[in-house]
Amino acid sequence: MSSPVPNHGAASPVRLGVIVPEWNEARLVPDLLDALREQVDPDFTVVVCDNGSSDGTARIVADHVRRHRLPWQVVVEPRKGTGAAADTAARAAIAAGCTHLVRTDADCVPAPDWTAAVKRVFAETDHLFFGGLTLPRRDDIPVGPLRYRFLCAVNEMAIWCGRLLPENRGRQYRGPYVMVAGNNLAITSALYEQVGGFPRTAIEETHEDRDLTNAVRRVTDRYGLHREMVVTMSVRRIAVWGIVRSLAWYAGHRYRPQTTGSVDVRP
Repeated sequence: MSSPVPNHGAASPVRLGVIVPEWNEARLVPDLLDALREQVDPDFTVVVCDNGSSDGTARIVADHVRRHRLPWQVVVEPRKGTGAAADTAARAAIAAGCTHLVRTDADCVPAPDWTAAVKRVFAETDHLFFGGLTLPRRDDIPVGPLRYRFLCAVNEMAIWCGRLLPENRGRQYRGPYVMVAGNNLAITSALYEQVGGFPRTAIEETHEDRDLTNAVRRVTDRYGLHREMVVTMSVRRIAVWGIVRSLAWYAGHRYRPQTTGSVDVRP
């Protein structure tokens, strides 16, 4: 039987750590850095974990931090894997005193009130773990109005269809499945450590965000989806693979490209 979840909920003061795994995102990471620097609530720590970039991404981040005199950390994870890099960033943030974590990815742009929304959910609900709304970017790969609405509808379908997958159902879980994407995910540090954090894996091995979600579901029902927490993400995978293959990929790797190198989509 699982041990009780510590009561680190709404009453706890929020010392927020933003964690970002990155790999070869020299083209898109400046947009993320600008968005974080321009948050309406700037009271948070940032830990960016470089996962062995070869295109100068780590240098771009370090230069941004130095130029704007930001108290942000840049750490390195040599083992390939989004899960490994996200876990390294999370544990560095916890070691720096962060009581709550929120993750996004280097190809994403959080809304200006993103960190404020995260703090508000932690303060006003008893949720220890939650995701937000992830919308398609329109400034990366051209997306017209009709396609944008279609992609938003596809995302809504994916949010609800995740509950139907066999691997997300079972008596071992304390509540229904909620799709919590790794690019827009928040969790208390205490719960993160209790459930073991992101699995230190590569994206071709498993979806670390789903694994973390299901680990949380085994010990608590204090989780949910909060749409006021908004991030936009690149649609390059859909542009390269198409919608059907992309959805099958996210649905437990029901589609896999023929070569491992094709997994890390970069235009």
